[in-house]
Amino acid sequence: MSVLEWFIPRETKFFAMLKNQSENLLLGAREFEKLVKNYSKLSAVKKEAYAKSIADIEHNGDVMIHAIVDALNKTLITPIDREDIYRLTSLLDDVLDSINAAATGLHIFRIEKMDKFILEMTGIITEIVTEVHILVKQLGSNHANHGEMKGYLIKINRLENEADMIFKDALTALFKNRLDAVAIIKYKNIYEILETVTDKAEDVGNVVEGIVVKHG
Repeated sequence: MSVLEWFIPRETKFFAMLKNQSENLLLGAREFEKLVKNYSKLSAVKKEAYAKSIADIEHNGDVMIHAIVDALNKTLITPIDREDIYRLTSLLDDVLDSINAAATGLHIFRIEKMDKFILEMTGIITEIVTEVHILVKQLGSNHANHGEMKGYLIKINRLENEADMIFKDALTALFKNRLDAVAIIKYKNIYEILETVTDKAEDVGNVVEGIVVKHG
């Protein structure tokens, strides 16, 4: 019997809802990457349009989390601990909230150009969110495999570590380059938000790992 397979018949809707939530998160990450990669070529109007698109995706995420919480309140027996479902959906929401905050920050702070650190961290965000989505999909799959899921968890951890290193390099360069105080505050804020995205994504992986350990 595959990992988690024994409890799937009890209630499958939560797996589908979590999968939809992670798909929406991935959509937000990809939209943010498009914004960052094309930033220098975009007009102010286009930048605002991307920010609005990401905000709309984040709003859809809010609708999804409310639906999951409502379903939890109406369901007597859940396929996995209801605390784990709530924790997982909350963390997925946190990741998307942080992506939206980064997009909003670029607009509010009137960031003029993307440096290599923002570009690198954004690329990692898309990668780590992709792995998170695959991992969440595996939870409700009849073909879930403990070994494969472990591989995704290891990759998520590695990507988070890479983001931490880039974050530290970014802060070092920020002060070394002797930018004015306002510029330092702007870029430092963006770096911190992007680093939070990867931290929260790793937290998602940790929750999934705990679920697998409990029910594997």
